[in-house]
Amino acid sequence: MATESDVRAPSSAERRGRRAPPVVGRRPGTTSTATPGGRVGIETPERVAAVRASRLLEDDGDDTDGTFDRVARLAARLLDAPTAFVTVVDDRTSVITGWSGPVGPPGHPRPRPRRLPARDAACQLVVDTGTEVVVPDVREDDRTRDLPGLALMAARSWIGQPITDAAGFVLGNLCVIDGEVREWTDEEVAGLRDLASVLERTVRLRGIAAALRTYADQAEDLAVTLQQVLLPAWIPTVPGIEIATRFQPGGTGAEVLGDFYDVLLHDDGFSVVIGDVAGRGPSAARTASLARSAVRTAASADQDPVSVLSTVHRVLRHDGSGPGRFVTIAYASFERGAPTAGGSSRWDVVVCSAGHPPGFVIGPDGAVTAIRAGVRWASRRSPPSTVTRSRSGRASRSCSTPTG
Repeated sequence: MATESDVRAPSSAERRGRRAPPVVGRRPGTTSTATPGGRVGIETPERVAAVRASRLLEDDGDDTDGTFDRVARLAARLLDAPTAFVTVVDDRTSVITGWSGPVGPPGHPRPRPRRLPARDAACQLVVDTGTEVVVPDVREDDRTRDLPGLALMAARSWIGQPITDAAGFVLGNLCVIDGEVREWTDEEVAGLRDLASVLERTVRLRGIAAALRTYADQAEDLAVTLQQVLLPAWIPTVPGIEIATRFQPGGTGAEVLGDFYDVLLHDDGFSVVIGDVAGRGPSAARTASLARSAVRTAASADQDPVSVLSTVHRVLRHDGSGPGRFVTIAYASFERGAPTAGGSSRWDVVVCSAGHPPGFVIGPDGAVTAIRAGVRWASRRSPPSTVTRSRSGRASRSCSTPTG
């Protein structure tokens, strides 16, 4: 059974049984003055850059949502013509991104072309001038008589409308062809112009969407970079201790900001700190960076967790990070204690929390115990813990734990 792509539909003149009236006020085959500023011209670098920036040629110009095909079908139906298509043109190639109708003369179907050299295609006339081009008889017009693209499609009459981006750069064209000589009417030309305008709005919306995707990608890259700055580049090695870290951001894109952790070495052991800044975004990242730097500076002078967090508190208040901006921090100081009677290593741990959720201790037997403020706690084979409270109200806990 024959399909639309196997045979050429009859020309509009054949279907109507009459010749269309001539275009009023337009000499057949004429074009208007070219647009200035590098927005036209096949090889113009500025125009070619605009085509590439539009991303319309990504995936080889594949019309993934079928928009260009639908516009081509509307154009063919509106102008009562057998074939219409949409092209996007760079400096070398005319890529057909939307199509409606058969290819070739009656009884001699040809495969639909996907790409043509730009200088072989009639769309070069539109791209070079930036205006609509109307050709009633391609064989009588010096510009179209020898174009291989029109010969391939067995075209005798052709009309093209420019497709521009928001800046006025010509990206390609919407065109209609007929297999018979035809005088295109003013109404037909105006209708195709309106369709091209609709297509331009679609192209511009796609451009805006592409720009937003690019911005989102850049914002996410920046957020990841900022987050990496807030985290230690490496975890120090402590003899007899295995330290493992895992960081899972609490958001996506530019929200991945404001959390930090660190591991600090000192003479008698080491300390670990976890912080969380209220809010997200660059402002939270700034506060987190300030808090982490303050922790490092304070810990280099005094390993007492309460003293360290009190210093951080004063720094943040003096800095004036803004209303509602605060940081919760959990700080644990590990100092190597005296060996047990059996000669085993022992670590004395002091945990201080400034509004942060409590930590947990996993014992040698795998039991998990939450460190709760105000409650005495002791690990197996270790002395009971003692709870102290500083003048600032920050709770700390001291406990001794066996290795493991």
